[in-house]
Amino acid sequence: MTSLTVQQQEVFERIKHIAEDGSEFWMARELMPVLEYTQWRRFNDAINRSKISCEIAGFSFDKHFTHLPGKATSKGRFGDNYRLSRYACYLVAMNGDVRKQAIALAQAYFAIKTHEAEVKVPAQSKRIQELELQLAIAQANRDTVLSQERFLLRNEAIFTMHGAGQLALIQGRPEAVVTETEIVRETVMVDQNLRPVATFNGMGISEIARKLGFTGKNATAQCKNWLKSVGIKDEDWVQEMTAHATPKLPRERLPELKRLWGERKGSRQLLIGE
Repeated sequence: MTSLTVQQQEVFERIKHIAEDGSEFWMARELMPVLEYTQWRRFNDAINRSKISCEIAGFSFDKHFTHLPGKATSKGRFGDNYRLSRYACYLVAMNGDVRKQAIALAQAYFAIKTHEAEVKVPAQSKRIQELELQLAIAQANRDTVLSQERFLLRNEAIFTMHGAGQLALIQGRPEAVVTETEIVRETVMVDQNLRPVATFNGMGISEIARKLGFTGKNATAQCKNWLKSVGIKDEDWVQEMTAHATPKLPRERLPELKRLWGERKGSRQLLIGE
């Protein structure tokens, strides 16, 4: 590839502009005298031929040839202009009069710059991808640390307020143990010397219905019907010796009732609509 001296490159470097995204561009009105064009009409013809070459190469010329229409001012009318990309400048040089030394230098300069970009841009893109990956990893690590800190603070608050057992339950750990404290009311019969002679700790129908999950205004009636359907007879109920005699079922029958209920025995489907 033809090499250029620093002085020859400086001619094009002086009129080069840098866009906000870092890309290079040249203004057609500034490039025209460098390429030794004296008439805008002839230079514009070269630009139009370059647009055709750009489209034939499979590119959209609008991306490389940005038209800046002229406008009238108090000082007169400014003519049309173009913002030319590096590739557009290369095409303009290729569509110029190669007998001119300036055109030949432009062809060499923009060919060199295009080649440099082909080598440099992929390397820059790879470095950008590496930096983006590093940033994503750093952000993920930061989010992990923040999540761990919030997790520890939450656990500390739960432990302080509810204890280790509740913390294990909330976290779903297998060692979590759920305990339920049940208040059992007993009726104790005493003799005239206040010595206990009998103890009753049965469950009334309301308590049984609540423990099995019957709800609604007919809960006790539905529960009583279900108990009959699983074999609980009238004689199984015990009359507690209290001021208001209440039939109760011995508390030791509760595990059996829960098992039958869990196995869907009896007529529970008809009772609660399952």
